[in-house]
Amino acid sequence: MYWRILTNIIFIIFLSIIQISFVSALPGWLNNINLIIIFLVFVLSLKGFVYGIWWAIGTGMVLEVYSFLPVGVYLFSLVFAILIANFLLVNFFTNRSLYSYLALSFSAIFSYEFILYILNYFLSYFLNYDFVLNLNKNFFADKLSLLIVNGLMTVIVFNIFNFISKNFQPVFLIKGSAKK
Repeated sequence: MYWRILTNIIFIIFLSIIQISFVSALPGWLNNINLIIIFLVFVLSLKGFVYGIWWAIGTGMVLEVYSFLPVGVYLFSLVFAILIANFLLVNFFTNRSLYSYLALSFSAIFSYEFILYILNYFLSYFLNYDFVLNLNKNFFADKLSLLIVNGLMTVIVFNIFNFISKNFQPVFLIKGSAKK
């Protein structure tokens, strides 16, 4: 049990460091990739709600260390995104298809970004720090590129998991193959 906890902590720290140091330094649209949300959705669907929440709390705590935002913004945003994704996973999506993972990733990314902006906006008012929500002509194009790049990354991660594991393989029942 301690080995499993230590392994999860190492993977959480490794994923957070990759997101902070490598992905954010990529050029162009590629720095919009949010590996943390993508992997949190996969952890949520493969291991369950408890693992998803613990991973969200762990990655949120690591992101808080490297953030200039008020404490708790990343943590709350990630936990809220996982709560929304879990609600959709339990109530609406029944299979583990690529389309359901894309919908879960898009909803988690949208809720994460929305809560991140809303929390920053309200906390900037109460804590007197500068946060400007710049809704210029490129804002929605940038958010669309964020969804497109993360959708492509979700497809890549889904295909890697599909190649490694048989959990995502479709199962077809043949009428004559059932034993009586």
